[in-house]
Amino acid sequence: FRTRHYPRELQQAWVSAGPVLVTFQVQLNGRVTGCRVFESSGNPEIDRETCRLAETRLRFRPAVDEQGRPYVETYGYRQAPTR
Repeated sequence: FRTRHYPRELQQAWVSAGPVLVTFQVQLNGRVTGCRVFESSGNPEIDRETCRLAETRLRFRPAVDEQGRPYVETYGYRQAPTR
C-alpha cells in the first residue's frame, strides 16, 4: 500500500512505529479474508488499518493444485512504514 491509503493521523503515527506483518487466506475468488497480525508495528491502529486494507483492496489468483484446481491458501504480507 502507499502512504495515501492510510489516514493522515496514521501516516504521522507511523514515524515511531515499525513494519507490520499480517497473514490471511486467499479464497477461491481471489479475495482476502481472515487477516491477522503476525508481527505488530507497535501501533494497534496501524495494524488494524493494514488488515482492513488487505481485506478490501488486495486481490489474487488463488493457489492451484497439480490438477489445476484452485484451493484456499494462507499467505503473509509485510507492510513497511509509509514514509
